Amino acid sequence: MDDQRYLYISDVEKREIRRYQIGDNNGIVVAGGYGKDDSLNQLNVPTNIFVDRQQAVYVSDQNNHPVMKWNKGATKGIVVAGGQGEGKTLTQLSYPNGVFVDTLGTIYIADSRNHRAMRWPKGVTHGTVIVGGNALAHPHKLVPHILPTQQRAYGSTSAELINNAFKVFGSSPFIGFRRQEDRQLVWLTYSDMASKCYVLAKYWKQFLLNISQNTRPYIVLFADTSPPYIASLLAGLLCQAVLIPTNATLQIDALTHVLSTADPSIIIVDEKYFDKISSILVPKSNILIITISQREEQFQPVTSFLKNSISLTTALELGAKLSNDILPNSSLSNETISAILSTSGSTGYSKGAIFTEDLLVSIDTFTLISPFIRIDYQPFDPILLLSLMSTIQYGTSRGLTNLKDMWGDIKDVRPTSLDLSPAI
Repeated sequence: MDDQRYLYISDVEKREIRRYQIGDNNGIVVAGGYGKDDSLNQLNVPTNIFVDRQQAVYVSDQNNHPVMKWNKGATKGIVVAGGQGEGKTLTQLSYPNGVFVDTLGTIYIADSRNHRAMRWPKGVTHGTVIVGGNALAHPHKLVPHILPTQQRAYGSTSAELINNAFKVFGSSPFIGFRRQEDRQLVWLTYSDMASKCYVLAKYWKQFLLNISQNTRPYIVLFADTSPPYIASLLAGLLCQAVLIPTNATLQIDALTHVLSTADPSIIIVDEKYFDKISSILVPKSNILIITISQREEQFQPVTSFLKNSISLTTALELGAKLSNDILPNSSLSNETISAILSTSGSTGYSKGAIFTEDLLVSIDTFTLISPFIRIDYQPFDPILLLSLMSTIQYGTSRGLTNLKDMWGDIKDVRPTSLDLSPAI
């Protein structure tokens, strides 16, 4: 808010800055508003802003890497810091964030990816480092290639957020795990997972028919945490299905109740729970049963071990041959139900809760657990889906482990966040 009580809002999605008077519901564009690019009349992810006494607006144009100044009434901005592309020289910035301008016109910038604060006196072509400037210090020396970024994926729905994260963080490590044959730590990138999720969603779309705002198909998952399980969760959201992850170690009557109540269109069964779940499955022509084998950890092709079903990798092969669209069938509102999550049931009975789109897609910018490297131990995590959405929003990484390998994985992955059961 400036000295005259005008409110300024940075709209990242529309790439513009708007100014509002008290009582004004529309406001006027004072910077940007001409789409996403690097021309002087455009912005690309405008984040922090500063307004001086002349109502000139200074904008950290994060993905273009300069700080721009838009004088009052101007139709285009001028570069006042950076502007020489992304980099770490004194003429460059890398994902600038916070910006402040003093009464002499000197600009102070949080140069986020370079881990430094810079000062740019008015009219100069290069800045000076006043704080930081060295590599990110961390007490346990995080592996550089999986350090969190300052970028962020956006989306008003879970499907939009997933799509955007796959585009923004394509080459970044996403899921890490120990390969069974040689126990080597392997990382799947966001692009690796995107290719699996999109193909899987294409195949599943055939079984998820007549989707609307009020009619949503269900996908029940009886599986432990693994790369194929995570791909299944994300593919289900891309298909606009309601996900019901269920702890398969529950009593058989509880599992039967889940199936009979949900009447799912797709059921996903982990090989570990085959004997238990097969006794309560009733094959129907309109229900797709997917199995996940331990040998499919890296999506190696296998055949299903369950009658009247197909393996997840077979579904991938079939989906790759399809040309159908996975775009949403209908628009989703904040109140649209997208998941039914329950506790593990370790205290006797599992307790469930309905999660709508606004609970899955966080809009805050202060979630502490998100911009870090997380390691998961629990075979079944009842809230994995929630933390997973937070993970992809910030393009960060997750390592999947187990009790046997946990200490070695902690040593190699160097996580900043551990998801452990209370007993551990």
